[in-house]
Amino acid sequence: MNEMTLPRKKIAKSCDACRSNKRRCNSQDPCTFCESRDIKCTYSTVNKPGIKPGFGKETAIRLKALEDQNQLILERMQFLEGQFKRLEKPGFGQHRSHETAPTLTSLLNPPNPQVAGMVPFDHGLPSVETIIQLVDAFFEHVFPIFPILHPRQTRAKIEAYIGQFEYVEKNGVTDLKEPPLVLYGILINALPYVLVEGSEALSKLCKQKIVLDGYSVSSLKQLQAITLLAFHTLGNNNGTESWSLIGIATSGAIHLNLSDISSSIPPLPNHSPRSDVSASQPTNTRVSALRARILKSPQSWIEVETRRRLFWGIYTLDVLSALTSGLPRKLPNSEVRIQQPISTELWVGEMNEPDESHPGSLDAFSHFIKASQFFGDVHSFLLQPHDICSKPDVGNWFFEFHKLENNIERWRDNLPEPFKTTLYNNVIPDLDHTSYKSCILFHSAYNVMMIKLHSAYGYPHAESIEFTHSVSSRKLCLDAVNNVITAAISVSGVERNMGISIFQQLGPFYAFHIWVCSRLLIADYIFKQKDSQPVDKETLSEHLKLFCEILHSIGKYWGAAYKYYRILRQLINLDVSFDTNTAANGNEEDMEPSSAIADMRINTHLLSMILSKKLKEATGTADIEILDLEIADNQELLEVFKLDSHSHGFEDFFKFLDNNNFSG
Repeated sequence: MNEMTLPRKKIAKSCDACRSNKRRCNSQDPCTFCESRDIKCTYSTVNKPGIKPGFGKETAIRLKALEDQNQLILERMQFLEGQFKRLEKPGFGQHRSHETAPTLTSLLNPPNPQVAGMVPFDHGLPSVETIIQLVDAFFEHVFPIFPILHPRQTRAKIEAYIGQFEYVEKNGVTDLKEPPLVLYGILINALPYVLVEGSEALSKLCKQKIVLDGYSVSSLKQLQAITLLAFHTLGNNNGTESWSLIGIATSGAIHLNLSDISSSIPPLPNHSPRSDVSASQPTNTRVSALRARILKSPQSWIEVETRRRLFWGIYTLDVLSALTSGLPRKLPNSEVRIQQPISTELWVGEMNEPDESHPGSLDAFSHFIKASQFFGDVHSFLLQPHDICSKPDVGNWFFEFHKLENNIERWRDNLPEPFKTTLYNNVIPDLDHTSYKSCILFHSAYNVMMIKLHSAYGYPHAESIEFTHSVSSRKLCLDAVNNVITAAISVSGVERNMGISIFQQLGPFYAFHIWVCSRLLIADYIFKQKDSQPVDKETLSEHLKLFCEILHSIGKYWGAAYKYYRILRQLINLDVSFDTNTAANGNEEDMEPSSAIADMRINTHLLSMILSKKLKEATGTADIEILDLEIADNQELLEVFKLDSHSHGFEDFFKFLDNNNFSG
């Protein structure tokens, strides 16, 4: 480029001397003013108007530096404020007793939390040591009965969150990433098993965090957290709160399309609609409207199994909630089109992808899920109304009844030998920690499913010429209860021999199974008394005592089990007349307790309302749960209801029933 192509710079019309002295310049070289004073006359170039180039960028850099400094100061102030609050009011992440209280120097220069384990988590969580202890408790006690989280992958996420502290300490900042949402679900379920100061506040925090962040389910991690919270709520306070959370979980499972994990879409046939069926026709001929795929396709069979277990975990909660409330299931049958989960051992061990069609790839939890699926079908069937005076209606009911019964028997007879033997011999095989509990749940779920199905036929609340009770169904119900009793006695023996508590760790599913068996025994007693049939009261009393002990054991950690225990203990002391007639005005809440107990249609929630009403009449207390709060001491409770703590009151209960007239 030569000089002719260079851009010409604009020269000022006034020289520098005239401009500095604010004089009029004649623009000569030199100008008159400079020449008269013998001053060098120079003309400077004219700069473009506005801020000089680079000024804005330089200002932004300086402003950013100031903001960073202010943020660092703010974070340090917040950190110190939190430390002083800990000193004023002890909360989470307490110091060990042998450690000295922190000084101001230690607050300004806190120790490495990875080493000390004393600096509390942000976001209101406890110390690192407490978090690790709670996570370990979750996978030891909760995972065996509700295995929906992969242990290694879940722990890796939590460890990544904990690992931030070393980086934070080295860099002198306290800007922590949000903890995994699933961590809150783990903590709230593990709290009953670990003594943590401030556990109620932590439980409330976990619940609020999950509800606020997970109510609009759009990801797998949100759905996992909501499901864990639903499991916790259902196991502790089976009411409207748990129903709402399960509703969110089931809607999330449908929204995320968990029932259709496969990412493949069957190819279109290579022939026109009018042509004959050819070999090119897709093997999957079921068609439906396509849904938007929100989740990415799973990258491994481990991820496929994780999603599958999450779906079935939600399904089991839905079924249990429906059974205890008498409401329809929220997951329709059209959404239940996914295979049962494979062996927990294969999934946790992350082995090579197993052959899902091979019987060895399934374990006790897999068969528990299948039994739960039949349980859901039984519940849906029993919810359908039918006219017992209409011969066609009764015929259709019997057709569906036997169809469902045959499907269950066919599945049972095709079970692998170890599990078939468990059902026939009522002996829980000697398995590892997780599989043993799953096998107990599988055995009890199958038998209680049979009770639910056959109690509608064996103990009907009303009969007609077309529909009368079945003696064989009654026998099947009692046989199922005896099967559960036999297995429970076997488990009790294992507890005594090994010095461990197994029943305490079986959770809300097993508690519900025991509760159904207890009600069936009492209902059978009432029906037999009405029909003037003999009853072995001593054996019956022993069985009810066993069930009470089991429910009390589970109730130490799960509120719903304790509620079953309290209802079972309290209903036998209500001073009311016993009969098996329904309420005269058709209002179930006005039924007498014996009628409600004998009517196997009455769900736990409604039965609790009926008994609460009777308790209110007798004690002036609104309901059972309020009574629990008012009478904290168990011995005082026994005195209020005149219970014999040794006999559980069943002998008096039978005596009371014998003194009442059932002939009407």
